[in-house]
Amino acid sequence: MAKKNKRRGKQKKQQRRQAAEAMSPPVSSSSPQSGQPNRRNVQTAPGQQPARTTETTDGSRPIKDYYIRLEGLNIDSGVLDTNQISVVRGAGLLLRQAAKDAAQTIANQPGSSVISTGASIGEFRVGTNDATQVAGLISDIQQQVSSGDYAHLDFAVVAEPIYQEQPASVVRERALARIRFEQMRMPTLVPPPPNRHPGIGACGWEGRRPADALEPIQRRKPDGTLEEPIQVSQSVYDRYRYGRKQKHLFYLEETGIQDDEGKYTNDLAEIAELESIRNLNGKIAVIYADGNRFSAIRDQACQGFGDLKRFDEQVQGDRRRFLFELLERIAQDPASIRNRVNGASRPCSGAATSSFSSCPLGAACRYCSTSSQLPPRRGFRARTSIGTRARKPRPQRPGR
Repeated sequence: MAKKNKRRGKQKKQQRRQAAEAMSPPVSSSSPQSGQPNRRNVQTAPGQQPARTTETTDGSRPIKDYYIRLEGLNIDSGVLDTNQISVVRGAGLLLRQAAKDAAQTIANQPGSSVISTGASIGEFRVGTNDATQVAGLISDIQQQVSSGDYAHLDFAVVAEPIYQEQPASVVRERALARIRFEQMRMPTLVPPPPNRHPGIGACGWEGRRPADALEPIQRRKPDGTLEEPIQVSQSVYDRYRYGRKQKHLFYLEETGIQDDEGKYTNDLAEIAELESIRNLNGKIAVIYADGNRFSAIRDQACQGFGDLKRFDEQVQGDRRRFLFELLERIAQDPASIRNRVNGASRPCSGAATSSFSSCPLGAACRYCSTSSQLPPRRGFRARTSIGTRARKPRPQRPGR
């Protein structure tokens, strides 16, 4: 009886082995001397097309193109390390310009294209499967973003092969994982060059780097007098100088508007003066636009590299049009600081009271229409100044 059960067990094992061999085709492994990777040998019936093979970890599928990703890292220590607007602006625009410079370098390669150039990220596709050529291109970009003003910022550049029939999300996630791995291995702060002068103090604005700039920063007050010179680091000085220079060119590059009459203030207090509207005097309006789950929505909507490219072009075009229309509307508004500085006359007589009662244009006047003159919303405070939060209405008890 025991021998019979043992024989039945062997028969069942043999049947299961035969069924497994029938379901999965045999795998032929190559010898190490052949240099060929392991491939799955799929047997097909006559007249049928062979099934597509899945990607293996050794990259058995042929490489079609290469995906290159450039990303600025350690934003807190390289961009937001001071509270000076010109320094932050300069660092942010440097991150943006790095992706543009990399795009120009890659554009010289035949069959290459720009996928996306965001605030601190550049994504590109190189139409070649030559790993040596791509390695040389990566070396050129790394050299480009590690010299000049870029030397004060952290960048990572990686290249990933795009295999046949491989989703774009897989390639991008693989490149992102490599960048995060490299980020964990680098210091969060770009180390400054060594100096042999123990008398050098810390940067007057940043506080960590040595104040090794060749010349101090001396700003001008609103009344025209000069402030005390500030000794800063070379990193802060270069970013400060770049930010002050580029603020005169930003609107021209983004919108094409060339306004010789436009003046850029050296101090925000110069444009915050508005004595005609008392509750707005000494305040400025800041327009801050940011995406809500922007990357997640983009990744869900864009399945391929072509979708990513069209999405990026659409967003950048809409942003430029919005900025252009905003600047045009401000330029035509008689209440704008530009028109008041240039001596433009107001089309109304409500300068003293800032109310509709003394203005011949009434409610149609954009200059006199302030939040204090609008009819109050029910349940909210009638007058709400900038920086205060509106009070929610209290629920009414039944019977009252």
